[in-house]
Amino acid sequence: MTKAFEPETIIVGEESLLTFTITNLASNPMQTDVMFLDNLPLGVVLAGSPFWENSNGSTGNFIGDVGDSSVGVSNLTITEGTANLSFSVLVTSDIVGAYTNTFSNFSEINNADASQASATITVIEDMSDVDIEVIKTVSETEINIGEEVTFTITATNLGTTTATSVEILEQLPLAYQFISATTTVGVFDEDVYTWTIESLAPNTTETLELTVRVISSQDLVNVVILNYVDQQDRNEHNNESSASVDISNCLQIAEGISPNNDDKNDVLIIPCIEDYQNNSIKIFNRYGTLVFQQNNYENNWKGQANIGIFTSSEKLPIGTYYYILQLNNSDAPLSGFVYLNY
Repeated sequence: MTKAFEPETIIVGEESLLTFTITNLASNPMQTDVMFLDNLPLGVVLAGSPFWENSNGSTGNFIGDVGDSSVGVSNLTITEGTANLSFSVLVTSDIVGAYTNTFSNFSEINNADASQASATITVIEDMSDVDIEVIKTVSETEINIGEEVTFTITATNLGTTTATSVEILEQLPLAYQFISATTTVGVFDEDVYTWTIESLAPNTTETLELTVRVISSQDLVNVVILNYVDQQDRNEHNNESSASVDISNCLQIAEGISPNNDDKNDVLIIPCIEDYQNNSIKIFNRYGTLVFQQNNYENNWKGQANIGIFTSSEKLPIGTYYYILQLNNSDAPLSGFVYLNY
């Protein structure tokens, strides 16, 4: 049997994985009633429960739980033909020192040879002084739906030692459509909205700028958090920040659309329509004929008919159309004209 700590050096309060590997005889016969108890060095305790790394069909009863100072197994049966098996448990310590765990730490051992089992874990004091402050601002606080804004995120190390593997998580809500990102240092992964900074020196500030398009009036609060840093962050109260915008053109309906696929006024957009549940819209041509209607309008009218004789056409004729927008059953409807061109 052998045992090993991984990592072999931890900071006070961190965890290391203690792994026991049991090797069977060369001919690999079945072994039964295998048992041992490893009494950890004074100052080291379990930070979890034992679990199999690789049982290879073997069975047994683990000994030990969080806070205990010993770990082991009883009633272990090693199946015939099994060359080796292993199990692990997390350990920790709050006391600085080097802790050697040898064969002499074993007790209640049966049908096992622990004479070669020895491992050392070293616990050191955390000498780092890292304090990552995250701040988010926005270029404009009042904006129209469809316009672009820039969120600026700064990460500053207020501590006295260098921070490494800093990871900032941008929680961009669905109200915004991502356009681009620029950083003064590090890499921004737009797939997971994560900004990674390899190292951040004391009293140093780095910046991430996100350009987005506002596409909804709901869920506008944009939050950013410090997701990870190698060292202990000394102040958790400045690890999160947020910024938001106010929509200033709610229900301001354009007087014309031109659905020609140039990404400009291709669709009749009604800003903030999603704030009004159970809305409905009806659109008429100049003769008063209903050509389009929809409950819970989805900002998707681009000159097509969905009712009447025009439904067989791909698009309606150029001209002026009249709409009636019912926001809910109690409010008076909104109405107006929209000019359709191509």
